[in-house]
This record gives sequence, C-alpha cells and structure tokens, in this order.
Amino acid sequence: MDRTQTAPAFLQEFFSKHLFVPLHGWAFVGALLGTLLVAGLLFFLLSALPPLARRRLMKTLAFVAGLFYAVEFFWPEKGNPLTGYLIPLGTFLRVMGCFAIGLGLISLCTVHGKAVGRRSEGWINSAAFFAAFFAIVVFGFWQQYGKQPVHPGAYTFAGGMFHILFIGMYNSLEPTMFSILAFFITSAAYRAFRVKSAEASLMLGAAFIVMLGQVPVGMILTSWIPPDSGFAFFRLEKLANWILTGVSSAAFRGILFGTVIGNLALSLRTWLSLEKGAYFDKPL
Repeated sequence: MDRTQTAPAFLQEFFSKHLFVPLHGWAFVGALLGTLLVAGLLFFLLSALPPLARRRLMKTLAFVAGLFYAVEFFWPEKGNPLTGYLIPLGTFLRVMGCFAIGLGLISLCTVHGKAVGRRSEGWINSAAFFAAFFAIVVFGFWQQYGKQPVHPGAYTFAGGMFHILFIGMYNSLEPTMFSILAFFITSAAYRAFRVKSAEASLMLGAAFIVMLGQVPVGMILTSWIPPDSGFAFFRLEKLANWILTGVSSAAFRGILFGTVIGNLALSLRTWLSLEKGAYFDKPL
C-alpha cells in the first residue's frame, strides 16, 4: 500500500512540492539558513520558558510522539489515517537527529577547547582531536565539491588525502582498538574460568571442548570413533557443534529475551516520563 494514500490531499501536495524537492545552489543555502534561523528562534523561546513549564512541555512532546507510533501500529491497516504521516514524520526525525549530531559536535568542541585553552592534563589529545576533525572535514568537502579528475577513478590531491585519513588511519585504528580489547577479554575469561564452584567447572569443561573441537588437534584426538557409529556424537567436533548450536544458542536466546523485556520496560518508563536518575532529574 502507498504510505501516503491516507494523508490529506493538501498535505500530500505541500510535502511533494516543498519538502521532497532536492535543492541546489542558493536555494539550498537559503533553506539551510532559514532552518537554522527557525531552530535558533525555537531554542530561544524554549530557553525563555520557566523550568517547570519546559519540563512539562518536554514530557508532553515525548508522550505524543510515542503515542503516535503506538496508535499507528495497532490501528488496522485499512483506513488508517496515521499511516500517511509516517514518511513526513520520519523526515522530521532525521532532521532532528542531524541537529542532535550538531549539538554533540558543539559539546565535543567545548570540552576539548577548554582542555587546550587551560593546558590541562592530556590536552595534547584534545589538540589531536581538533587537527583530525578539521583535516577530515576540509579534505572531505574539497574532494566532494572541488575540481573533479579528468579520468574517472583518478585520484586528486584532496581525494588522496581523504583516502589516507579515512581508509589508511581511521579504518586501521578501529580494528586496532578492538584487538586491544582482546587482552581484556582474555583476562576476564581467565578470572571466569577459575575452578571455584561446580558451575565454573562446567563452564570450563564446555569451553575446553568447544576450543578443541575447532582445531585439527581436537579432531585428531577423537578421529578413532567411526563417524557412522552410534558413538559418533562423542567426537569432539560434534560435541562442540552441539554446545554451540544447542546449549549456547538456548542460553543466548534467554539472555536476549530478558534484554528485550528490559528494553521495553525502559522505553515505557521513558515514554511515560517515569524514569528517574541523575540525567532525568536535571533541570531542563
């Protein structure tokens, strides 16, 4: 079904003529400046409200936004008047997400700027953040909007620098960080596998079987058991596969099920403004 069929005709016309039309040149600049102006005005008006009224407004908006998606989901699809608003609302939420990214960027620059200005401990790392940030932004925009190469696929100076910064450095640092985490995982596994109880002994035995079942040495140890005999289940590779696909998968589904229930409870508490804590109790 067309997601905009049930929207009012005047809204369909407005969205199609004004919101979903790609803008270029000065039209794009004007739309961007207008959006920033409206956002700044709304932010100023929101800041001018008393704290109690601001908190009530935030709670009301959060409740209405959550209620919209809940009602749209449970309303029968045929004749659902809310379905046509999903795409415009999704576009609005993406725009708000971009503003949230901008707010996070401002916060990062503020924190690291103070560290560099005060020459506090570790300010070199903050300076490295600014250098990397401005370098990737400059070369990224230069590559995108600068002079394009004559031959398709040929590198320009900006494209080469962006490739070095993003592919050569950022993409290489990411797996390096995760490889460092492997040492912490090994340390945690050592502490968890120390035989201090029956449960720890069972976990150690299961881990030992799984590790042996994944390497040729483990397969060789039980290769004398015929694969078509009644005792083939006791071959290490079959035991390891049974633990991974049977016992481990069942435990993982149980953990995942509990996580989903906790996520649902947290979502309901946030939607109904019942969540308490250091963040939610701060004045807005």
